[in-house]
Amino acid sequence: MITDALVNGLVSLYTSQFVRGETAASYRTAGRALDLLPPGSALAGPAHFAVGASAVSLGRPEEGLRHFASAANLGRVPSLSVGSDPDVHGMAFAAHAHWLLGHDDDALASCNGAVALSRVSGSPYNVAIALAYASLTHQLRGDPAALARVVGELDDLCGRYGFAYYREWGWVLDGWCRGGAAGVELAQRGIDSLTAAGSLARMPYWLSLLADLADRDGRPDDARATLDAAAAGARARDDLWWLPEVLRMRAAYDDRDGAVARLETAVRLAAGHGSVALVRRCRHELAALGVPGSHVGPTA
Repeated sequence: MITDALVNGLVSLYTSQFVRGETAASYRTAGRALDLLPPGSALAGPAHFAVGASAVSLGRPEEGLRHFASAANLGRVPSLSVGSDPDVHGMAFAAHAHWLLGHDDDALASCNGAVALSRVSGSPYNVAIALAYASLTHQLRGDPAALARVVGELDDLCGRYGFAYYREWGWVLDGWCRGGAAGVELAQRGIDSLTAAGSLARMPYWLSLLADLADRDGRPDDARATLDAAAAGARARDDLWWLPEVLRMRAAYDDRDGAVARLETAVRLAAGHGSVALVRRCRHELAALGVPGSHVGPTA
């Protein structure tokens, strides 16, 4: 059918736009694909996944979760353009939305569920996706032991099958986990490879990990410059989900008044996203600066 061909083409376009970091454009393209679908279309799962993924990156985690749930409920219909099963991919991505919303137990359950489902899918690529997202989830949750375990399997799998992109995710996350000069080199290698390929999705997040490594390595000027680049990139590409955290990290290099102003901006932004986890981080920093009771945004 012409409609199915058009929808599949739009989901393919979404994939390219999203990976290139064209977040708002990818959301519009995915929404158009979803609007064109006739009832009962086999392409509904991939279309819902596409809308959900771009929504989370725009800072709309609740909206993203609704679409991921729809993708999962529609069953396993592999997307020819995305290359993954939308139920596996959606459950893996949903873990990040749950974490942002403050649902830590749900984030871990979604992460583990995606990995388990991927292992029975018969597709090594689905396993690589689930492991890559699980690695990121463990970093968000502050579980370096789980991160190290999963990222090691991811690296082996990507090396065996020649999977790029998620291989680079693993390099950055593994570098962050290792720390030191070797960790900086590995993380920089991953970021450079993603950038060279034009894969700019989540770049503010990757840069924030590199900045953290630089700070831990005693190079505050490099860390500050990297965070400034991350914030500018987030705004330029509408890759907004992690921007409050970038601002929180950047505030550490300001004087007190500047830090308070930057943190309050971060709180308002995170609250607008519904990102409870990031609001909490910012409020903690504000309290440490002697600014109690910032009642902006969600608390639970």
